[in-house]
Amino acid sequence: MRAQEYAFYYYAIDVIRDTISRLYSRGARAAFQQGHPVERALRNLHAIGFGLEAGRLFQHSAGRVLMGGEPLVSVF
Repeated sequence: MRAQEYAFYYYAIDVIRDTISRLYSRGARAAFQQGHPVERALRNLHAIGFGLEAGRLFQHSAGRVLMGGEPLVSVF
């Protein structure tokens, strides 16, 4: 159950970051200006995603547990 929770958490962050990046790249010229809500969302989500990179070991451990293997960290 804990492995699924960690896996869903990182999956959601990855999907949100990808969605905002796609929205930004297909947006109007106004979206590229600093302070635009789409530009702020892109900046914020990339900052959150970067901060979570240190915990990617939990994502890999969750995947290993869900596939029936041994976790890389003892939390599971």
